[in-house]
Amino acid sequence: MNTHQSKYYLLSVLLFMGCQSSSYNWYGGNFEEAKTVVGSKLILLDFYTET
Repeated sequence: MNTHQSKYYLLSVLLFMGCQSSSYNWYGGNFEEAKTVVGSKLILLDFYTET
């Protein structure tokens, strides 16, 4: 294998191994409730629109 092929192979293996068990627990409440639960931690917001 040349160096470019080995880099792409290594990158694809790392992406596959790093992403296979990722999961995220979404909070079902509103923003005000989330602020009281997490305190000073960051909050990830997900915006959705029909357009």
